[in-house]
Amino acid sequence: MLHVCLFQYSLNERKLLELRTEMVALHAQQDRAVTQTDRKIDTEVAGLKTMLESHKLDNIKYLAGSVFTCLTVALGFYRLWI
Repeated sequence: MLHVCLFQYSLNERKLLELRTEMVALHAQQDRAVTQTDRKIDTEVAGLKTMLESHKLDNIKYLAGSVFTCLTVALGFYRLWI
């Protein structure tokens, strides 16, 4: 009877160890997936920041051009009036 109990205990311990190993493997797989997703997100955010900076510079350039164009037209009208 003692032999059966020890065998049962050993079998349960082996199953527990297998389940624990499987859980560790699943956690590691999830960690890799999360890390990969974080890297993708960081890459996308960096790309969006670059694009935003580029658009901001374009807007400043067009705004400066518009201001100088308006100033040129205003100076032209001023010269015609005088």
